[in-house]
Amino acid sequence: LRNLEGARDNLLSTYNSISKSDLEKLNQVLPPTTDTGGVLISLEKMTQDAGIRLRKAEFKTDQENGVKAIQASNSMFNTLDLSLVVSSNYDSFKSFLGALEKSSRVVDVTNISFSVGQTNLYEFIIRADAYFGKIASQVGNLRDIAGIKIDTSFFSDPRFLELELAPTPFVNINKGRANPFAPI
Repeated sequence: LRNLEGARDNLLSTYNSISKSDLEKLNQVLPPTTDTGGVLISLEKMTQDAGIRLRKAEFKTDQENGVKAIQASNSMFNTLDLSLVVSSNYDSFKSFLGALEKSSRVVDVTNISFSVGQTNLYEFIIRADAYFGKIASQVGNLRDIAGIKIDTSFFSDPRFLELELAPTPFVNINKGRANPFAPI
């Protein structure tokens, strides 16, 4: 029992030594839920920064896609299928893909198709997979705690450090008066 308490204390100590910003970034890399709102905010920011127009964004989870749900049932994460339609010139599109690569959210682009318009603009259709965690199961046996290790070395890896955090929506917006037309 003392060994289990020691293992638990060691895990808690290691977990508590991880900075809040690193934990926040880690939760963006593989969030516990689909967070489609956060994905959409990130995509809007990346397209705006790259100077391209996000025309359409669709999301589908594993549960809505039978084949992937079967494939992912043994996986440690769930998949969120993304389908995006953007309009831009080629250089701006490359810039967008670069921003997507550096995004803290893990996204695998699986397919890109495009059509040429009358002008210098192309319409790109992007299919991609974003990932989110499954609900962690309880430790089956208390003795399993001794086998759990938390490796914090990747928090100092340059690839982790260069990830860009997704923008967060404004939460605290100052509200005006309840009735702006009421006399002062």
